Amino acid sequence: MSDQRRDYAILVRLYMREEAEVMASALRAEGIDAFVANSQHAYFDWHYIIALGGLQVMVPHEKLQHAQDFVAALLAEAPAEPVPDPEGEPVSRGDRWKLWAIIAGYSGLLVYALWLNTRDPIRPVDFAPTTVATALFSAPAGLSAPEREAVLLDYCLDYPGHRVRTPGDPLSDIIECGDILFRN
Repeated sequence: MSDQRRDYAILVRLYMREEAEVMASALRAEGIDAFVANSQHAYFDWHYIIALGGLQVMVPHEKLQHAQDFVAALLAEAPAEPVPDPEGEPVSRGDRWKLWAIIAGYSGLLVYALWLNTRDPIRPVDFAPTTVATALFSAPAGLSAPEREAVLLDYCLDYPGHRVRTPGDPLSDIIECGDILFRN
């Protein structure tokens, strides 16, 4: 299969599909075979147009000079100022909403990421805050470390808002039951 675009040259690269189609249409009206290359990604991935080199208006090699002269004549006739609409307002580009949509999307992602970072870590059980009058439980003396841990765990399963005394715990001798449940 041969490349059908081999006999064509790039006349101009544009970054809006509508502009490229209008230019190709004007060239075809002048009798120059023209088409827009790389236009399929403009329908679905319009934000890639710049990264992929724009939309290329292609013309045959032998008519390239004629097409350049025709486009130069069209641009010379075009007014330098935007043409106002009947109400006197200048015509603006209709694709600015795309830029604002991208900005709003990335801003939303940023706010969501910041919100995720401010949340407390997820704990397996939601514990009520302890009060000063909370009971303090101590495991019976003479138990081995695994047995003492099992007794404290059983107690904390029944009373998750209480505190327990853990003699032999190097970090602290009074801890919350929620911390014991979180460890196990």
